[in-house]
Amino acid sequence: MKGPNERDVLNEIKSDILNTFSRLGPDINEVPDFPIDVFPSKLMDTIKNVSNAYGIDKSFLSSSVLFAYSLAIGNTHVIERQKNQYQKAVIYLSLVARPSSNKSAALNFALNPIQEIEWKKWKEYQDLKKEYDIWKETPRKERLIEHIDEPELVQYILIDSTMEATSAAHQINKRGLAIHRDEIVGLFKDFNKYRKGSDKENFLSNWSGLPIKITRLSREPIFISDPFISVAGTIQPAVLREISKDILKSGEGFIDRFLFVYPKKQEKALYTENEANQDLINLYKENLIKVLSLKHYQDESGKSNPIRVQFMDEGRQKVFYWLNEINKPRVDSSNDVMAGIYGKFDNYFQRICLILHFVKWSYGLTEGKEKISLETVNQAILITEFFISHTNKVQDELNQADPKVILKDHELELYNSLPDNFETSDCLEIAQKFNKKKQAFYNFLNDHPEIFKKLGQGKWGKIK
Repeated sequence: MKGPNERDVLNEIKSDILNTFSRLGPDINEVPDFPIDVFPSKLMDTIKNVSNAYGIDKSFLSSSVLFAYSLAIGNTHVIERQKNQYQKAVIYLSLVARPSSNKSAALNFALNPIQEIEWKKWKEYQDLKKEYDIWKETPRKERLIEHIDEPELVQYILIDSTMEATSAAHQINKRGLAIHRDEIVGLFKDFNKYRKGSDKENFLSNWSGLPIKITRLSREPIFISDPFISVAGTIQPAVLREISKDILKSGEGFIDRFLFVYPKKQEKALYTENEANQDLINLYKENLIKVLSLKHYQDESGKSNPIRVQFMDEGRQKVFYWLNEINKPRVDSSNDVMAGIYGKFDNYFQRICLILHFVKWSYGLTEGKEKISLETVNQAILITEFFISHTNKVQDELNQADPKVILKDHELELYNSLPDNFETSDCLEIAQKFNKKKQAFYNFLNDHPEIFKKLGQGKWGKIK
């Protein structure tokens, strides 16, 4: 049993959590806006200013800033919940909106400071490559320098890249990469496009912090022992619904790993004569690059050796309370699809704590880099619940009683063979034709409350 002091602490934490939820808005079923006041005041002003000047949704901008900081952190730091239980800052992000809603501009703005660094590295690479090519073409006896290493292009952001090319770039930049696809559907469609392989499985491994392995017939295999590849892009609601059939049927949980931002407002922004505040933008660039400049430690074998960031005691208590008392019941009371999705937020919550911590550190609002405060944990809860609300909205649309979207082919045949209203005892013979024995048939009905409703003891109906 819990002692009185421990109960008091838990009750206080519970009260704080309820107050946190109240900030998401009066209607918990309405998707909230990103809680931008969790950011440092100067960054909050930047987001408001850029949104007002360029007509970019503030939730898109805020989420894109988190993505940019995710990339900037890379393999330099991890969040350690308890000994040897840690998370990287990897996130998969998708901005969902209708055409002409200016969603692409959010990621472009957030990533621009790192793109400028890349451009400088590209110019340096070109100069070095030119020198190297001249040296290589010079006869050995005439070379003034005995040896020159062939230059390598250091990249941070990849636009249109296969997993093989991404992994090759990662071997050069072991700190970490981002894939930025303007239309994220292109990433899904490109899986194994040029060869039969395991692109999707490698993206799953990357998200989980597991090694990436790529076997190539004519060249050396690629092995990334500690990958860091964050992924972001945009998608239109209609396109998401169109591709969801194959994604959901794959059963591999790839889409479960995406954070979605799907704002209520879905209209084209007005052009204005407002100008963005360049001082605020320059401050954002300076602070993002400050994180990008953090040292990336590696061991003797070349494997990343990240610094482990931990929670202060009060913050750690709040983390465990959210994991066990808020998110666990959400997982336990959900169907298999949503349980898988909500379960991923155990990881995302901790990753968001880490990313937000470095956002605040870069703006001078933390006591050092290696301890995360209770305030940051509370703010990360707000952000996490924001993403959960938007993920729920996406899943509601994907699973809106369309069997063709959510069922595998043999399950769809079974569904079509069932009458609109039926008793399970009368349909067991039908189910057996599709390799569904009695218990498997009951599980099939219970696992799909979006297309079946229980009418009574042993009685079911299709939801139309």
